[in-house]
Amino acid sequence: MPHAIYSAQVNAPLETLWSVMVDKAKNPGKYNTSVQDYQVLEEYADGLLRQMRNKGKLIKERLTIDPVKYEIMHALVDHPIFVGRAFNAILQPTEVNPSDPLILTYALDWQPHNDSAEAMEVEAAMQKELNGVIKTAVFNTKNAAEQQAEPSQ
Repeated sequence: MPHAIYSAQVNAPLETLWSVMVDKAKNPGKYNTSVQDYQVLEEYADGLLRQMRNKGKLIKERLTIDPVKYEIMHALVDHPIFVGRAFNAILQPTEVNPSDPLILTYALDWQPHNDSAEAMEVEAAMQKELNGVIKTAVFNTKNAAEQQAEPSQ
């Protein structure tokens, strides 16, 4: 099953990081050059339904955006091979250590619909590059938030 998780410290205010995460959810092509043909199909009070091509593959997702928990859940919709979710979250410092930095975490957990040869082949190919893809997504978000947080020179 394709699975990956990556976390990084972010040196930016909570509001700035959250704003970047929400913008990235609504405008993924702005942060990832492999995203094409992006469309918001529906908007809901708690998120949206979006469709895009990433590296030529059509992906449709229902995003649930939780501004209280600072979490965005991506659930695959009508994917021909996989079912599953991706999760983006900001972990905040505790009251015990309030000066600790924010931690940005992305996780992805997809499973094939069945054990067909095609599903197993796609799964194996995807798993090989998935850790790098998740790490890059975290660092793209981290860098965008930190750049926005930098004082103007």
